[in-house]
Amino acid sequence: MLVESVDEDGVYGRGAHQAPETDGQVLLTSGEGLSVGRMVEAKVVGTEGVDLVAEPLTGSLGCSEEAGR
Repeated sequence: MLVESVDEDGVYGRGAHQAPETDGQVLLTSGEGLSVGRMVEAKVVGTEGVDLVAEPLTGSLGCSEEAGR
């Protein structure tokens, strides 16, 4: 998923199948050390309405890949 926001409410982003302003978002259960633009592999573990709740996969928080700007 692509991390789109990191704030006191949590870490939110979108999967490749989620269109902005049309589909829900993904809320990560943990996102310490993440920044906007970071790509993270995650596993969906629940839902909150149309939004997905996912946990980062082991090792994906250390991923150095960032989306192009």
